[in-house]
Amino acid sequence: MTSKEVSSVIGTLSNVKSTSLDLWNELRDKLSIYAIEAKSNVHFLSGLNKYFGSIFHNDPKKLKEDIPALVNSIKVIFEVSEYFNTTERITSLFVKVTNQMVGSCRHYLYSGVEKIWCLSRYRTLFKLPN
Repeated sequence: MTSKEVSSVIGTLSNVKSTSLDLWNELRDKLSIYAIEAKSNVHFLSGLNKYFGSIFHNDPKKLKEDIPALVNSIKVIFEVSEYFNTTERITSLFVKVTNQMVGSCRHYLYSGVEKIWCLSRYRTLFKLPN
């Protein structure tokens, strides 16, 4: 947005007192705010990457161990982040993480069959923890 061409066009619009310049400035300001928000969100969400391995690699035992730390990390994001500090946004994050956990556990239990009832009793009981 600060390239030579953009600066030239903005200068020309300013010289001719174009009404488009006000709209341009408003959009530029909004875009800057959204870029800052996105950068902040990436910073906080990247801290959750260490927990996604157990979620995406279908290891419910490891996932069970990681849940307290994962929830604590999300709590810290809620308390510290400027943009994730609303109930709606943090709830949305929890829903997405929880849905992924459920899907991962389902995939682990089903082991490639369409219905869990298609698995042998022994195989199903072997996968379920005590």
